Amino acid sequence: VLARSLYMFIDLQRSRRHNRIFPEPQSPTILSKNNDIQPSETKKKWSQYTILYRSFKNHSFLQQSFMFFFLLRIYVFDMIIGYFFAYPLAQAIMITIMSFTVITYLAVKRPYKRNFDLIKLLINESIIALVNINVLILAILDKTEQDSEHLRAILGDIIIIANVIFNVLAVVFIVAEVIIRIVTVYQIMKDSKAKGRSFWMKAFLSLFEQDGLELKKKKTQHLEIGRLSSKD
Repeated sequence: VLARSLYMFIDLQRSRRHNRIFPEPQSPTILSKNNDIQPSETKKKWSQYTILYRSFKNHSFLQQSFMFFFLLRIYVFDMIIGYFFAYPLAQAIMITIMSFTVITYLAVKRPYKRNFDLIKLLINESIIALVNINVLILAILDKTEQDSEHLRAILGDIIIIANVIFNVLAVVFIVAEVIIRIVTVYQIMKDSKAKGRSFWMKAFLSLFEQDGLELKKKKTQHLEIGRLSSKD
């Protein structure tokens, strides 16, 4: 899986440089008879894997390849847990370093197209890093054979509170995402002059986009469709 995804991202970047996968628009949006955007032939090569890169910027390999690094992190984490189970301190150190590496990568490269997605992940990663730091401190206490029951209790409480906050924020982010999509689709319907059944169906289906990142583009497309429909 990792090898396949790495090859895909390398090919996407190579193709982008040759203006094949993501060509610069040379003319206004071309609509087909069915009011759909004409697909690029070159995009079809990786059309089954668009979910792996469509949410991310394509300005650089490090940005567009976020999912590769995300999958790599999972594999490395599993390897640390599996092969270093007899060395808890080493596990805690490596996992903590990995957390701060991910946070630094997100803050510097900003791979997501939407700031909302970036903020969500940064918050989640910060909570995970906080938990990892506490686990690291506990591992150090175990390694040095210090009792410190009061400190251990405080660290345990921090981990529990962080877990509760993580779960609560997950619900908050879901609600916020739903509200954003509903508002966007409402604006599409409000601003468009189109009244056709096909248009309303497209606007409604925009709510169920897996990443929701194309809603603004769809809004522009729907408005263009609306103007064409009104002329007809």
